[in-house]
Amino acid sequence: MIKINLLPKTINEKRIVRNTAILFGVLLIAIVVAGVWYTQQTLVPQVQAEQDIAQKTEALKAEVEGIEKQRDDWKGKLPPIKQKLDFIKNVLEYNGKFPALYEEVAKWTYEKVSYDSMVSDGSSVAMHAKVKSLDDLGRYLLNMYQATDLFTEVTISGVPGYRAAANDSSGAAMAAAQPFPGAMQGGVGLASPPPPMAMPSPEASMAGIGAISSSVQQNPGSGYIQFTVTCKLKNPFTAPAFAAAAPAGGAAGAGGAAPGGAPGGAPGGTAPMAPGAP
Repeated sequence: MIKINLLPKTINEKRIVRNTAILFGVLLIAIVVAGVWYTQQTLVPQVQAEQDIAQKTEALKAEVEGIEKQRDDWKGKLPPIKQKLDFIKNVLEYNGKFPALYEEVAKWTYEKVSYDSMVSDGSSVAMHAKVKSLDDLGRYLLNMYQATDLFTEVTISGVPGYRAAANDSSGAAMAAAQPFPGAMQGGVGLASPPPPMAMPSPEASMAGIGAISSSVQQNPGSGYIQFTVTCKLKNPFTAPAFAAAAPAGGAAGAGGAAPGGAPGGAPGGTAPMAPGAP
C-alpha cells in the first residue's frame, strides 16, 4: 500500500526551528549558570584575597613610612653626637701630646739640670730650672740646640748672680754671651732677671701646679743658678674647641691654674728629669 504525504513542508520546518530554539535557550542558560558559579566560586575569592593583600600592603607601607621617619629623626640626632665624640677624641689626643712632649724634652735634658716647673701652651714650652755651674748650663743649652726636630728657637732668661754678689763676674760673662751659632732660629736671648720663683711647699707638692704657683715665695737654694728656658715647638698644637666655643689652649696651657697632671702643666719639684742625650 502506498502512503502519500500531502502535508506541506513548512510544518516540519517550524518543528525544527522550535527545537533548535529550545536547544539554544538551554545552552544559554547553562552558560550563564556556569559563569555565575565560576564567578562565585573562583573570581570572588580571588578579588577578596587581592583586597586583603592591598590592605596589608597599605598597613606595611604606613609602618615603613613611620620607620623612615624615625630613621630621619635619629639621623638628625647623629651630627651632635658625632661632634661630641670627635671632640672627646681630639681632647684625648691633645692630652696625650703633653706627656709625649715632656718625654722628648727629658731625652734632651742634661743629667745635672733640675727642673722646678715645666709648662707648655702648645706652641712653646717654658722650663724653670737650676744648675750648679755655668758649664752644666752650657751643656744643657747645647743639648737644647741639638734638638732641631723638636724646637725651632731656644731662648734663655733670668740668669741671676752665681752663689752671691761676689761672683757677679760670672753673671756678667753670661750676659755678654753671643747667640749660639747652631741650626736653630732666634739663638740665645738673655733677659733681665725675674723676681724669685715660687718654690713648692710640702703642701704644694701634693696639690699640683695650681698650688705650686700660689705657694710661698722662697729664695733659690744656695749654690744654684736659676734660669728660664723658652723653646718654640717645631710642631705646635692647639687645644680642640667644641662647636663655637673659644679654644681653651690658653687656659689649658697656662699651667699656673691647671690641676696637677692636667694638660699644659707638669708637676713641680726639684728632682732632675731623665738624663739627656750625650
